Amino acid sequence: MNKGEYMQTLPKLIFISLTCLLVTACAGVQVRQDYAPDYDFSSVNTYAWDTGMNTSAGTSQPVPLQTQRIHAAIKRALSDRGLVESDSNPDVKIKSSYRIEQRTEYRSYPSLGFWHRDPFDHEIVSHDYEVGILSVQMVDPSSNRVIWQSEAIERVDSYMTPEERDESVRLSIQAIFKTFPPSGEKN
Repeated sequence: MNKGEYMQTLPKLIFISLTCLLVTACAGVQVRQDYAPDYDFSSVNTYAWDTGMNTSAGTSQPVPLQTQRIHAAIKRALSDRGLVESDSNPDVKIKSSYRIEQRTEYRSYPSLGFWHRDPFDHEIVSHDYEVGILSVQMVDPSSNRVIWQSEAIERVDSYMTPEERDESVRLSIQAIFKTFPPSGEKN
């Protein structure tokens, strides 16, 4: 490949690389859902939070901001579906969690040498990034079994403002509850 061909190919390669990066960055929220098909979701009208925290002798732990955002978004989503929060004899208990995972993405690009282009020579580029995984479970209090669960997976931007974090959680919870209840009675 001569210098002229190289100079014509390089901008195309850069454009394709940036386009792939942009498409990947804008991929949005991925949602996975599972539920117990034998459970009658039409009987679910009330819920309570299952914090899973063991507080001893009057001590309590502060609730992190992200957990507050998640709970507020879940309350809105459940209220929109006609469910009411009730600590006395709830139909289901709600559990939520949020974690961040490190991931690595590998991409292969054809190697463009100055003197020649070898079709079998590729550069492999790795890119580390973080994803936030927001999980929500519904538990039947009488049997203590999970009857519905869903999780939203999204790339994390460490430099988000509090307002952007609120919006990200709201969109994730909206995606999680989009198909709840599974049989469609309360949508």
